[in-house]
Amino acid sequence: MKRIITIAASMLMVFSAAAQMMPDSTVQIVSYWQVGDKYAYSCERSSKEVDAQGDTTSREYSMETMEFEVIGMTDEAYQLKLTYKDAEYSNEMNQAIHDIMHKVAGDYSVLFSTNRMGALMSIDNLPELTVAYEKAIGPLTDLIMKSLAPEEIEGFDVEGLMQQLMTSLANPHSIQTSVLDDIGRLFFFHGARLQPGETYTMEEPLNFI
Repeated sequence: MKRIITIAASMLMVFSAAAQMMPDSTVQIVSYWQVGDKYAYSCERSSKEVDAQGDTTSREYSMETMEFEVIGMTDEAYQLKLTYKDAEYSNEMNQAIHDIMHKVAGDYSVLFSTNRMGALMSIDNLPELTVAYEKAIGPLTDLIMKSLAPEEIEGFDVEGLMQQLMTSLANPHSIQTSVLDDIGRLFFFHGARLQPGETYTMEEPLNFI
């Protein structure tokens, strides 16, 4: 997807574009990707809790690189590869999940297709992603068990834990929701009309696994 407007002009390489005059004389530009085009985004997210005195009581953050590459195209569609790299989380469990996933699947990638205007049509390797998460269930279970005190381990339902992890992590619907959140945050401006030099903010509800 690359429905680009003038606010992003300074960030773009040379591209072929089709322009259409809007009623108020602003210009809407649609640019087209080529196979091999690659763009990487450094993404940082943070949240904090502040008490009545204004003191920060807790803070969480995450950082990662999301790399998009065009790997296929036709007259009507694109296929892109999204690769997650160099992720860092303040939440120990999220970091553990990432480290285990990286160990069993490397820099795992999401393949997805859009139409020629950038609208998402499908996630193309959802079965493979589900299998990668399934491979992480055993190591993640071992990690959780090691974090328990001896008195907590006695009578602990390990099978129940593995089933819960399988349902929450290795679930095609959960994986798809997470991927759609990531894609949507970067491409939400599709079709928007923004002004150069202006700063825009927004609130967005997110679905977490």
